[in-house]
Amino acid sequence: MSLTNTAAAVLGLVVLGAESGYEIRRSAERSVRFFWTLGPPQIYAELKRLEADGLVEGRDDARGGRARRAYAATPAGEEALRSWFAADEDAALELRDPELLRLFFADAVEPDAARRQVDAMRRRSERSLEQFRREITPAAERARETGAEFPGHVAAFGREFHEFIIGWCERMDATLASEAERTS
Repeated sequence: MSLTNTAAAVLGLVVLGAESGYEIRRSAERSVRFFWTLGPPQIYAELKRLEADGLVEGRDDARGGRARRAYAATPAGEEALRSWFAADEDAALELRDPELLRLFFADAVEPDAARRQVDAMRRRSERSLEQFRREITPAAERARETGAEFPGHVAAFGREFHEFIIGWCERMDATLASEAERTS
């Protein structure tokens, strides 16, 4: 069975130990959301499809009077995840960043807009680094304790990516300041 990337993300989080839709969402917020968006509607729709396809098994697991369904990967689900992982895709990297998209069109607005946009991008990455320090890296370390090494490696990638963005924004701001001085 061929998995979509979104189905693989949901199934992979189940394999790593997230049992409910809520746990998958929380786990995604501390890990894959920085490179793959998973909202609650997607998660619950994928869980239904994965269960219908026999890749996860669900069981009712009410807690505190609240309805809840717990999921576990089946052997077929684990095999589907391995097959998805082994697929030879030559997909282009897609970076969907609304702030970078705004910066792309900065020539169409007032001159100071580009500097404000670069500053917004820098501040966002600084907030993200704080979130990595406070939540993401500790979650990856907890995953490592259960034998999952690669969430930590991917967390390091995310941290270094935001460090790169901050450095790029600082260089871009200096370039824009220099250009503003030349034109005034």
